[in-house]
Amino acid sequence: MSFLSLQRRYLRRLVSKTSNKSPVETGTHCKSTQGQSEIVYGIQPTLAALSAKQRVVSCVFVRDDLLQLSSEVLHTKNPWLSAAVQLASEIEIKPVSRDFLTDLTNGRSNQGIAIKCTPMPMPSLHGISASSILHFGHCAYNRLKSGSCCGSSSIVLFLNQIQDVMNMGSILRSAVFFGIPTVLISAFFSATPSPLISKLSAGAMEFLRFFRVTNPASTLKQLSDAGFVTVGTAGMQPNSVENLNHCPPLELPLVKPDMIGASKEGAAKPLVLVLGSEARGLPDNVLSTCNLIARIPGLVDWKVEHFGASSIASPLPTSLNVAAATAILLYQIQKLRS
Repeated sequence: MSFLSLQRRYLRRLVSKTSNKSPVETGTHCKSTQGQSEIVYGIQPTLAALSAKQRVVSCVFVRDDLLQLSSEVLHTKNPWLSAAVQLASEIEIKPVSRDFLTDLTNGRSNQGIAIKCTPMPMPSLHGISASSILHFGHCAYNRLKSGSCCGSSSIVLFLNQIQDVMNMGSILRSAVFFGIPTVLISAFFSATPSPLISKLSAGAMEFLRFFRVTNPASTLKQLSDAGFVTVGTAGMQPNSVENLNHCPPLELPLVKPDMIGASKEGAAKPLVLVLGSEARGLPDNVLSTCNLIARIPGLVDWKVEHFGASSIASPLPTSLNVAAATAILLYQIQKLRS
């Protein structure tokens, strides 16, 4: 068969595929949004984005077979998806095919729904009042020492150069679970809010407020001056030589309530928990600004204490994954402050 014949056959197939495309594929253009837009996908992320209202949503794509179900059947089949569709009732809803959604989300699991929306806002922290970062975005209350009005724990996370998106997703899920309203992210060498991280956090990312920080050490100093307790984190030190640039890490079981802002007379002081990169942890200039440095002891600590084993080049892990450590630290800190 000649090259010309092959080319004609290919063109006939292409025309046939285009003409046979389902009607739901033809009207999938949304109203344009100001500036950039992205696709958030999956039931929990879309439900959270529609609920939190931090994004401008231009339209909602829902798999056509799901929209054909009655509201009662859809609610019975999946109440979260039903809730998302109800929240989207005032927004343009586009019925689309499974293949269209697969292409739209680059083959990722979308559970039959996606939205086109603006990116998560992440302004610079410069000029933002210290009190405002202690409350969730929906809260109009503005007070430094209490977040009880909106369920806030009065704890803020500071993520310094955390790059792994799976760790970021897990951290943000733990943050919302423990009532953290705000996350500060270093401006350089850090993962930032994205549709993938929203999916990995099961939508929790949508309820957090994010601020970009260009100078972590300076920002922590300013927060400390504003009344925040600053708590850094560290793993096991590779040697016993004391680092004179900052206070030595204290094992988490030895941390006392008064060290982390708890008070018998009233609300606990606001607190910043600072977490470092997966590979290197927090740099000395950041640790030196912290009022306290906490670490979680493990099996290697026990071996060093009882047998004098060296932690250098140990085949055993000397620290936890940063996401796992975050969950433990938040639980213990909240317990001590309550």
